[in-house]
Amino acid sequence: MELNRSQNLLLAGFLLLSLLLHLLLLLLPERGLLPQAQKAQPVYVEVRPPERRDRELDLPPRPV
Repeated sequence: MELNRSQNLLLAGFLLLSLLLHLLLLLLPERGLLPQAQKAQPVYVEVRPPERRDRELDLPPRPV
């Protein structure tokens, strides 16, 4: 596939435009495009002793 001069200039123009657009997006202020990360609130877990439950299996309980 051969590209002539006008196609080369068009391709170079699009590449340059893409590069400038990406640089512009990188240089934008943080609050402009990307949301700021909020501080994570701590998660509290309550550990309770296990409860006695009936067996849910089809097998009868083993003698102890």
